[in-house]
Amino acid sequence: MHIENEWVKTTLADFLEAIPSDYPYFALGSLVLLSYTENFYTRPIRDIDLIGDTHGTDKLGAVLLDKGYAQNTFIDSKFPLAHKLQAIGKKKYLRFEKNGRALEIMTSNLTANDGSIDVELYPGIAVSMSESAVQNTRYQGLEFRAVSPEALFCIYNFGLKTWGTLVKTRIEQRRRDLAALHKIVQPYALTRIADNVHLKIGRSRIKIPSKLITT
Repeated sequence: MHIENEWVKTTLADFLEAIPSDYPYFALGSLVLLSYTENFYTRPIRDIDLIGDTHGTDKLGAVLLDKGYAQNTFIDSKFPLAHKLQAIGKKKYLRFEKNGRALEIMTSNLTANDGSIDVELYPGIAVSMSESAVQNTRYQGLEFRAVSPEALFCIYNFGLKTWGTLVKTRIEQRRRDLAALHKIVQPYALTRIADNVHLKIGRSRIKIPSKLITT
């Protein structure tokens, strides 16, 4: 384990203790990456990134505040449409910080629909993916829900090829992360996940080209 990641177990445990057992959520980002690659690739985890169901976040927030966390939003000036998102930031883009370490939770209605999960990124704009893209994983002895290696690979790849062309912060780090994931993804599983990723804009449902997220 990277010595700078010793904080993760306590913060992740605080989150898991704050939610009911049936609360829909999943993790993504560097925590999930390292849960799959730590045997051969590691790096500092800056914060814990989560997608959580809209229903129940008030109770979750209350428990975390009781544990000494301060609540804010992770929206900053680098976000597209940041000026419009600030108004809903503390309801949708949640940041709970304690001792300089943070849980960042983007909320969405995660009720599965015909085997798919819709994650609203911005008001009216969502990404749809298969339920099979979420599974259990472990880090520092704690089990939690997370996107699969193949789903994370698609997310990282899509990010690099879209907003990564505009936001260059830590671009080399993101490329190294993607290369580490590439070593463990299963080609068949990657194809199956990529074939079921759609962008939803209003009532429109657009298939994201597989090449954009798998190569």
